[in-house]
Amino acid sequence: HRDLHSFPTRRSSDLFRPLGSIQFALDVVLADSAAALLFLLLQERITIQWKRWAVPIPDWLRRDLEDDELKKVRDQDREDALPTDEVIPPDAGAQPIYKLNVSANTTYSVGVQIPDDVLGRLRKLNADAHGTLYQSEPQAVVLMDRPPVEDVGRQQISRLCAQILSIARKHQLPTTACANMVLAFVQEAIMYKFDDESTADFPGGPFPEYGRFGVETLHDKVGDCECTSILCASLLSYLGFRVALLWVAVDSTTVNHVAVGLEATPDTPVEGRDFVPAKDNSGRRYLYGETALDSATMPFGCFPDWGTMKVERITEFDLPRAGP
Repeated sequence: HRDLHSFPTRRSSDLFRPLGSIQFALDVVLADSAAALLFLLLQERITIQWKRWAVPIPDWLRRDLEDDELKKVRDQDREDALPTDEVIPPDAGAQPIYKLNVSANTTYSVGVQIPDDVLGRLRKLNADAHGTLYQSEPQAVVLMDRPPVEDVGRQQISRLCAQILSIARKHQLPTTACANMVLAFVQEAIMYKFDDESTADFPGGPFPEYGRFGVETLHDKVGDCECTSILCASLLSYLGFRVALLWVAVDSTTVNHVAVGLEATPDTPVEGRDFVPAKDNSGRRYLYGETALDSATMPFGCFPDWGTMKVERITEFDLPRAGP
């Protein structure tokens, strides 16, 4: 064995000279790690915020969220706000009261009061057009924000949307989940019935064809495919979604069915979903939504197994106007 003292000696400055480059490398690694950690923290914060406020309050609904009853939803927009356990209850005197299912074990009551004069004005508008106003003026029937409707019934749809929105935000639902909740609500709440049967006691009825306004369908609790599609499109429009009515030929060469389309975003998953492309080559795509299932449910992006189904025409809708 060699004596330890026989090894060549080196000055302390020589021993630490190589550590200069090592220290620089360590500084770079630490800086990169810190930057990565900061990015992850920011990304996590952004992700949490996106999940938490996935369903925003549209501008046209904000106008209706000014009284104390609706304040509980509006106040959730504060940066320091926490999710609230409160939701907007049905209107006092609402009739009928509906059930809105968030999950198999979570259900809320929703409903709006529909004054007789509002219902009567909508009935008259439809009767004057022999029940086909939805064909000649679909924007007016779905959005209720332009002639000849002039905002009749808009307040009732808006208030129901506020109730739905408070539930969606309480449960931090992503936007697509909120849209599917609305679709399932219409599918379960409205009983399918042919127009000539369901309008027998209407002034001027019965009507062989009658496309109800959404408020009419809520009041009657019945409707056929165009009635349920109009209701669903109205609710989704006032919740901030871009939608369309899909005019469908089922085992036919002519249109004999109406469904609703939900515009797909670039983030919409595509696997296993049925899309309908816009007819103007704009690149827009709509997820197919079947509303006339009578107590069954089926999410957006699924065609029912009803034989050959071909979308012949698409009526795309603007977002609601700001209103008075």
